[in-house]
Amino acid sequence: MYEFTDTTEQATDTNLGAESLKINGKYIEDLIPGYLTLYTSGRELLECEIATQVIGNKDGADYRGKRYPARTITVGYQLCTSSEKEFREAYNKLNRVLNVEQAQLIFADELDKYFVGTKVGNTAVSTGTNCVTGEIAQIRLSIRLKKKFLRLSRIRQLGHWKQQWLMMEFFRQQ
Repeated sequence: MYEFTDTTEQATDTNLGAESLKINGKYIEDLIPGYLTLYTSGRELLECEIATQVIGNKDGADYRGKRYPARTITVGYQLCTSSEKEFREAYNKLNRVLNVEQAQLIFADELDKYFVGTKVGNTAVSTGTNCVTGEIAQIRLSIRLKKKFLRLSRIRQLGHWKQQWLMMEFFRQQ
C-alpha cells in the first residue's frame, strides 16, 4: 500500500509564520523555543548577467548569452527567552542548526519549492537582553534557481495507482 503525501498543503501551525524556514526538513521554530522568523528577502525576482561581444567598429554589441549569478537570501528573526541561561542555550542551538553546508531550504509559503545553500553571515544583536531581533544574512545559494517537485505521471501498479514525481528546475518565479 502507498502512503499519500500532500505536497501542496500550507503551514497551519500557529508557531509558524508564512516565511518560516525549514532547514533539511525541520523548521527552526520547532527546534528552538522562542525563535520566530519575521521576514525574508532575496527570494523575489532574480537578476541575470548578459554576455555580449563588441565586434570591430560595429554599433552596439552581439548577444552571447545570459547567466544567473549567485543568489543571497536574508532571514530576519526574533529570539526571546525568559532567562539568560535559556537565551545562551537557544543561541548555541541556533548556531548548531545553521552550521550545515548545502542545506535544503524550504519556506512555509512555498512548500513545493526549495533552494540549496549555506549560511555565510549574520548581523550582530543587542546585548544585555533576552529578546533580540537579527538577521541570518547571506545564505548563499549554490542552486541559484528554485527547484520544484512536479508530478510526472500516475501509473497503475499492482491494482493501485502510484504517483511518480520528477524534480526539475523551476526557472520562472510564479
